[in-house]
Amino acid sequence: MNCAVAAKNIAVRWLWLISLAAIIITPNGDGKNDFARITYYNPDGNFCLVRIYNLDGQLVADERVINFQNKYPDIIWVWDGRDISGRIVPGGIYIYITSDGQQKHTGSILVVR
Repeated sequence: MNCAVAAKNIAVRWLWLISLAAIIITPNGDGKNDFARITYYNPDGNFCLVRIYNLDGQLVADERVINFQNKYPDIIWVWDGRDISGRIVPGGIYIYITSDGQQKHTGSILVVR
């Protein structure tokens, strides 16, 4: 088997979490910890989604309110603590899920009010 030929048939998908800035946010407009920033390394340019849920499993935020920045090869999502209606969410723990269709990454963000 020719390894060079075999390698051409393998699709490598990368989506690596680089950083999560401010896992505790205080969205009060004072300029300190007002948002969470999730950064992924995405050299293949895969389409990726992010969703944020409360602990009851209700969707709180998605691409409609999460600021998406494609800074190839990185993807950056910035969440300012607002829900889909544009209101600042109550204090508590929120779960984020990112997905490119094959890989999922999850984590939590604490909102303090």
